[in-house]
Amino acid sequence: MVRQEDHQDGYLEVNDTTIYHSGFQLRWLEEFKIKPKVIFDFGSENLGDGIRYRRHFPDAEIYAFECCKSMYEETKPLAEQFSINLENLAISDIDGEVMYEEVIIADSKYGECGKSHGCGTIMERQERHMEVFKGFEYKPKVKVQSKRLDTICSEKNIPHIDLIHMDVEGAELLCLQSLGKLRPAAIFFEKCYSKDFYGGRGEYTYPEIIKYVTDLGYFHAVETQVDTLFIRNDKQDSND
Repeated sequence: MVRQEDHQDGYLEVNDTTIYHSGFQLRWLEEFKIKPKVIFDFGSENLGDGIRYRRHFPDAEIYAFECCKSMYEETKPLAEQFSINLENLAISDIDGEVMYEEVIIADSKYGECGKSHGCGTIMERQERHMEVFKGFEYKPKVKVQSKRLDTICSEKNIPHIDLIHMDVEGAELLCLQSLGKLRPAAIFFEKCYSKDFYGGRGEYTYPEIIKYVTDLGYFHAVETQVDTLFIRNDKQDSND
């Protein structure tokens, strides 16, 4: 049965600046005997999670993908400083182009007004999202490049992934559909952005995506108020 935990996100100090990181708990990797050598971060935003992984796993290969051009340009220097492979790409079920909606902060409680916010999406934003998350402005949709994960791994000759960390605002199922035959050791993503918040191609309900991932050969390991973690079945066996 899935274990319930409280959501615990936090902040890093990087170059005299405070940067947010998600609620992924590093102890989960130790618990399930995962020593990450290859980490993929989809929707890398300000690189808070990528930098955190780099500090804890100095020998890992870390690949980060951000489809918002302005956020990508802003974080390129950090990616170089921390040896993170950063690309300006959306991850989805197709190699080609998808439409992306950039979000701009209009209320200072979300950060610096006028700057891009990490809740941009390639999905169709529903009314409930805009009602719950007020204080944003939405730019006209633009075409962005998309790649499947199995295509990326084939191009880079990456046979195995230890952790996929997703913050992709409703596009989780599209990312999972790009796995092909790949089966990462651990998959982590936000659970709260399902069909009620985002619609369109790739929309899902939370029970539907749980079934999709478990059918791929995973067990539902941990769930918080915000996030969820799946571990490949053979890792569960080794943890017994």
